[in-house]
Amino acid sequence: MLQVGNPSHLDTGRIVVPAAALCGYAAGYLVWRLIPVATIWTAILVGSVVCGLVAWRLATWFAARKEARCDAVRTAKRAAQEAETRRQIARMRGRA
Repeated sequence: MLQVGNPSHLDTGRIVVPAAALCGYAAGYLVWRLIPVATIWTAILVGSVVCGLVAWRLATWFAARKEARCDAVRTAKRAAQEAETRRQIARMRGRA
């Protein structure tokens, strides 16, 4: 229960790194087993490339989602500020 507010629970690396590693391993294994002319170096290379691509794609996807959430918060804050400004202007015009 003490870890509920821990910011590391929201860290995207907890998802990106294992997912990329598993995809890279699976791709390398499939190349090694299914392509008869493939060497171990080919399997390692393909696995590394797939791992990097999956990590990059997941990281950009998570970053886009985070940016969208931040944009929504900023937009709501700006709308509240504009509404408050309109109320203050209306109140000032009413006094004049």
